This record gives sequence, C-alpha cells and structure tokens, in this order.
Amino acid sequence: MKRFSLAFAAAAGVLSMLSAGSALAQDVLIRGAEIHTLSSQGTMTNADVLVRGGKIERVARDLAAPAGVTVVEAKGRPLTPGLFGGLSAIGVDEVSLERATIDSGLSVGAEQLKDAQWRPEFDVTLAYNPHSVLVPVARIEGLTWTVLAPNSVKGGSFVAGQGAAVVLDGRYDALLEGSRSLFVTLRSGGKTSPGGSRAAQYMLFEQAIQEARATPAERFRALLLPAGREAIARYLAGGRVVLAVDRAADIRRAVAFARAAGMKPVVAGGAEAWMVADELARADVPVLLDPLDNLPDDFDSL
Repeated sequence: MKRFSLAFAAAAGVLSMLSAGSALAQDVLIRGAEIHTLSSQGTMTNADVLVRGGKIERVARDLAAPAGVTVVEAKGRPLTPGLFGGLSAIGVDEVSLERATIDSGLSVGAEQLKDAQWRPEFDVTLAYNPHSVLVPVARIEGLTWTVLAPNSVKGGSFVAGQGAAVVLDGRYDALLEGSRSLFVTLRSGGKTSPGGSRAAQYMLFEQAIQEARATPAERFRALLLPAGREAIARYLAGGRVVLAVDRAADIRRAVAFARAAGMKPVVAGGAEAWMVADELARADVPVLLDPLDNLPDDFDSL
C-alpha cells in the first residue's frame, strides 16, 4: 500500500502543478518512474514522461528536459494514468452525517409533490465546490476525474436529475464538455414514487416522456413543470441516460426502453450485467461497475 501511496502522491503533486495555471505548470518532465502505461508499451521501468501544454507529449527513457520545463524526480516510484472516481458526490457532499453539507439530492416535501412530482431539471453540478476538502484528498489517492451523480432521495422521484463529469484539479470550470447525463434509478431502491412497482416506474417514465413531447396546446401539468419538460426533451434527442439497475431482466428492459425513447443508455450498478454481457457489448452499452459493491444488499443483487 505504501508503494502505491507514494506513486499517487507523486502524481498528485504533478497534477497540482498542472492546475496552478502558470506557464511552467503546463510543461513538466517526470523522470525515472515505473510507468504503468496501460497500453501496448506495458510497464516501463526507469522511464520518463514529458508533459507539454498540459498534455502528454512523450513516454520514453532518457528524455532530455527542454528549456523551461519543470523536472520531477520520481526515483523509481510507480506512475499511473489518472484514475476515474466513478459516480460520486466529491465536491458536492462534505460530511455524510451532516445534512447541511449534503447537496447531491433534491428533497421534495408532500406539499411540493402536489404541484410537481418530478424535477429532472435538478442539476447537481451547480453545487460543485472545486475547493472542497475532499478534492485534494481524491487527487492524493490518484483520482483525477469523477462523474457527479444526483441521488434519488426518499420523497423524491426515481428520476434523480442531471450530473456530469468533472476534473479534480481545483479549477472552477471543471465540467467536461459533452458529459452531461440524466440519472434514473430503476432498481428496487428507486421505488420512491407513487406506484411502488417496477411496472409503475416505466408507466410514469413513459408519461413524463409524453409530456415532454407534447405540443404547447396539448401540454398539461401532471408530472413535470415547464423546465422539467425541456430537460427531458433534450435527452430524448440523443442525450445520455445513466440507468441504476441490477437485475439482468431489468437491464435488458431499461436499455430497450431508453433506446426506444431516443436516449443513449449507460448501466450503473449492473450486478447481473455479466449475464447479458454479450448483448450489452453488441449494443455498445457502457456499464459502470463498483468493485467494492461485492455483497448483495437487496433482492436485486442476490
């Protein structure tokens, strides 16, 4: 563990310099590292990485340091590409037991539900704080980017809202272009809306889609407010929807539903995705797995 901590600390130091914004910060030579390239080059010992303009220009041994380039001596420590932090609330939630520091979910009261049950226009990225104390901690552990994902909370809708990918280098404009996604929970834990059934979830989701597609003359106020209709409509035109779903049957059904509605599906969770792996590969559907989620905690993941 110490070895990898050293590697991540070195990488985090470099990342911190790259995020500083100065001319020198953009040009770095990391010298003498054990580089895990994750490519056909494999693992290279005592090798160098040259970063110019914030991008990797060369990976080789015995690279000369161009003028003005900051040199970081790795001294044989492992160096890896930046790690993906998965779906998270890094920079959005601070302390899980302190409600005042949690901004990842929309809590809707009974009075509000009478007026508008669903709020897909909820955008968790607006709460992102690049100076959260969790951001540099994530960098030290080797995480350089994550996807901010809204949570379906009790009393809310299984359509949790919108999120996007961010880089964890401390910049204010951290969102990655083209990464915005709609998040929908279709596992048993997402049955927080009226109906309390998977079948009811699809029924209500279909109703929301019909509301979003209706002409102004046909529109009525049932599940969505005007902003919610606009949000759903954007995803029906080829937007990405992240489906939190575990059972193989539910995965197939959710993917087919999303495609029929004009959305690009991504499966999150996917406890039984291995059962339909070939199908998902043929359909080019990405699956986000949590390697720490290795014990069943509900009937969807037995």
